[in-house]
Amino acid sequence: MDDRNRRAAAAITDALDDGVDVAEFLANALCTVAAKEGGIEEVLRNRSGSWEAGHIRSLMEGTVGPDGEGLAMYRKDDEPEPGLCDAELRRTQGGWRLEVKVPALLLSGGWPTTEFSGRGPTAPTVTERNEALEELGYRPADPERVGWNWIEAQESPDEPAYFIAHTQVRPLSDRS
Repeated sequence: MDDRNRRAAAAITDALDDGVDVAEFLANALCTVAAKEGGIEEVLRNRSGSWEAGHIRSLMEGTVGPDGEGLAMYRKDDEPEPGLCDAELRRTQGGWRLEVKVPALLLSGGWPTTEFSGRGPTAPTVTERNEALEELGYRPADPERVGWNWIEAQESPDEPAYFIAHTQVRPLSDRS
């Protein structure tokens, strides 16, 4: 085993020991390289016809789509500015849940979350969402912007669609 393989194995072992989903870790690492190098086939260019390349291609296509359409989110220049994270509002049974997706907190106890119970299908207003964010220690990244982005999501093509509200936020302690 050469030094490069030892370093890769050590990084994977560290991730595993930290409780990281190693399959997701590898998929994200490979897609980051594909975004930087110009696509999935660029990652496989040194031996694209091998059986190993076929499995890696399937893994990356499953992560970013068969045409690599999801690679944009892995590009370094597309990374959000430091301190920003995503907030999501989604419907639950009888109400709504607001989560602030702070990557550093995922493995150490979960994301800051609050519930809007007993509302039925009526989504909380932007003012209510912003007040809840403040209670969680966050504020909208762009305070001048009134709305949130709504995205349509589905578990499978045969399942009904549902909607998720999304906006970027920053910690209250970050005054930039």
